[in-house]
Amino acid sequence: MSKLIKPKRTGFTVTSNKIIRDDRLSWKARGIFVYLWSQPKDWDFYETEVMHHAPDGRDGLRTGLKELEDARYLKRVRTRDDKGHLG
Repeated sequence: MSKLIKPKRTGFTVTSNKIIRDDRLSWKARGIFVYLWSQPKDWDFYETEVMHHAPDGRDGLRTGLKELEDARYLKRVRTRDDKGHLG
């Protein structure tokens, strides 16, 4: 039998059990969600930036993000400026 020891401290993230227990998602997708959820509220993320914080590489991150999109936990929006260039 194993036991988790959770020390009380500040700087933690509260996450709904709904996503943690969602059997449609791989462990990878759940971990990516928790990482993204732990960021500041006004944080806009870029795939290339997140990719630098884990060893799975671009393809691993993309498949995890795709799972989150398919399960409707993530919505990505590409913005355009006045000249139609992607932001």
